[in-house]
Amino acid sequence: MKTIKNLLSIFVIITSLSFVSCEDEPLDQSLINNINSGNNSGGGIIDGGIPNNGNFKVKINGEWFIPSNVAAIKVMPTPQNMQLLPSYTIVGALTVNGQQRFMSIQFFYNNTFNFLTGMPTTTTNIATISYSPNGNAPDDQLQLYTSVNEANPFTATGTVNLTNNDAQHKLSGTFNATIYLGDENGNVIDTKSLTEGTITDLPYTIE
Repeated sequence: MKTIKNLLSIFVIITSLSFVSCEDEPLDQSLINNINSGNNSGGGIIDGGIPNNGNFKVKINGEWFIPSNVAAIKVMPTPQNMQLLPSYTIVGALTVNGQQRFMSIQFFYNNTFNFLTGMPTTTTNIATISYSPNGNAPDDQLQLYTSVNEANPFTATGTVNLTNNDAQHKLSGTFNATIYLGDENGNVIDTKSLTEGTITDLPYTIE
């Protein structure tokens, strides 16, 4: 099975994994519309998002990735989007030396905010983490790491454990995972380790 990958725009790339199948699940257009590129040294700007004052951070191979801006959205099921459950997406953007970096976490809410990454067959509570170190590169040079191991997709590759303050619309928690870069033939050509990932009182909007 090929890993689920969608190029959503030149600036944001996200892999969306349905909890019921291995079919592609496109990201809600309203989130794409909330994301623009920034041309300042601070990094990518997320319209409608917030400056990242410690709300979102993670170590990638031991080095901190702290996006300059973050945004989160909850999409409710509607007949139009054909979702069976509410979905959440968190996106962080940062520009370093002209390279635009993005990370996203996406999941469906199914009575828990504790998830495994990858595509394990032991649970339907699955989150997908995607990371691009060069989101503004030409398509043929673009790199997209995801938390699905193409060589062994049905194994767990990490965890996302969150709490949801439903009254204030804020997410908090931790995440850790291994993310994988695959080639066109489904071979893993590189991996990165995500450790010490934290989300702290990150506000989300509801669509």
